[in-house]
Amino acid sequence: MGSSIEKRILLEFWTSEEIYRQAMELYAENRILIPNEDGTFWLNSEPKLLVEVTFKNSTDFSVALDLSKGDKAFDDRVRRIEKTLERNEDNGTMTMALVEINHKDNYEEQTDPKSANRIGLALTNRISQFIHPLEMEEKEDTKKARLINSFYDLLSDHGFLPARYLKLKNENLILGFSLIKGKHRENQKDMYLPVVTRMKGSEVKIRLFGGREWFTVWEALLAVCKDQRFIQKPAQYNDEAAKYRSFFERTVSECLREYKDDIVVLLDANLRTLQWKELTNPNLDLNDLPFHINEPECKSRVKVIRVSDEKDVHQYRIRDKNEVNRNQGLFKDAEAKLYYGIGAKPGTIKMSPFLQKYNSPGKFIPHQQIVEYIPLGNMNDEERDELAKLAHHLRKLNIAYNVHTKLPYPLDIMKSVRKYVRTLKDYEYDYDDSFEDWELVGEVSSNLE
Repeated sequence: MGSSIEKRILLEFWTSEEIYRQAMELYAENRILIPNEDGTFWLNSEPKLLVEVTFKNSTDFSVALDLSKGDKAFDDRVRRIEKTLERNEDNGTMTMALVEINHKDNYEEQTDPKSANRIGLALTNRISQFIHPLEMEEKEDTKKARLINSFYDLLSDHGFLPARYLKLKNENLILGFSLIKGKHRENQKDMYLPVVTRMKGSEVKIRLFGGREWFTVWEALLAVCKDQRFIQKPAQYNDEAAKYRSFFERTVSECLREYKDDIVVLLDANLRTLQWKELTNPNLDLNDLPFHINEPECKSRVKVIRVSDEKDVHQYRIRDKNEVNRNQGLFKDAEAKLYYGIGAKPGTIKMSPFLQKYNSPGKFIPHQQIVEYIPLGNMNDEERDELAKLAHHLRKLNIAYNVHTKLPYPLDIMKSVRKYVRTLKDYEYDYDDSFEDWELVGEVSSNLE
């Protein structure tokens, strides 16, 4: 059995002994890792993958950045990690590092080491996930959820999908396209990284701007922390929009030639603010594609969904008999031919149905995320319904969530890419790493074939 496995996992714990011991007990108890007699484990996935676990007994990564280094504090930490840690050169091994650091509130301004640690570890071919120290007053269920989901976050950043992806029964090739935005770490200018994701069955690949190679998810994260091409903000006075649209349209044409399947393209609605005029509301043609296809005979094989979670999408705040409506699902506006997807609320989130932002301006009030889907292309109403259903179901493919993510998976996975872009400054996410009070999730499926 072992000889037939092409990939293996090296899981490193750069944590206290307490986190290591409790995490491994939970992984075995929940059959996430199945122990072997020789001290290794099988990941409970399909196909099974061999896992070797190493305990480093170190919390050195929690040390704050050295402010005496000034603007070089970030690069100083990155260089020290790259110089100190042995680099994994085995292409058949995925090295995952679970790293203990303190809450960001425990660090002085500009000394939080998380981002520098992540980039330094990536330069030694390690994908990392960070976890806060366990606390005495922490609820047992919360502690278990953090420990398990920190490992699931590592799996997510390697492109693993939950077993529920099988329920999709989708035979189409799925592409996702967006521009990752950030400020340059040194000159503070806005920079944009065009990214295409490709999904066929359980296989997820990523193409980065300026290249033609399709990376696995973990390969893309390691690649993007090195030298990477960017574009400036697209505007009427420059040709940056032409650059990213050429990159995208060329990729679509290649996929049409390579695959016989129909193609579903998920386009981030934010692109309409970046000189993609065909995606703006006044120019949106529901019966046509918002981009050019070089092979007109293949045009009928392409369907597009514009996906929006922006401010112009209605908020889901419906009261029903003095209670907040917690319904979820896909809702259709038949007249406008658009759809609203409302995600599930995590069972761990509790709040009063009478709580309002007006009366509690300083309190974080979690609520379900509503996303707008607009199918584009020559199709009938039934086909539009099926496309909207697909987009909505794709919001449940992040293994670290048992509820819906903010965006469908081909767009959601881009936030993993964003974390590893060395050139861009730190970015605050709507969904933090493993520190949310999430519920436990189910089995996983490997996509490494």
